[in-house]
Amino acid sequence: STLSSIDAMAAIEAFIVLFVRYLKDGKIIDLGDLGTFRLKVTTTGEEDQDKVTSRNISKVRILFSVSRYLKDTLNKIVFEPVKKS
Repeated sequence: STLSSIDAMAAIEAFIVLFVRYLKDGKIIDLGDLGTFRLKVTTTGEEDQDKVTSRNISKVRILFSVSRYLKDTLNKIVFEPVKKS
């Protein structure tokens, strides 16, 4: 890479800021051949729609879905036993 370690860290920090912002906005983050990230929100139900608030949220998780390309690439790996010396 032509980036210095300081520039690389700055790029990663900027990515994290945008990553969090996009997830908070309900967007799916598509990283091409790597895969996608999205939020999964678990809530408790309410009888009346007017009673639904952020307090109903019981869990928030980040879900990662690996891309088809990466799955296919990883499935082609041939593993061999390591010889003990």
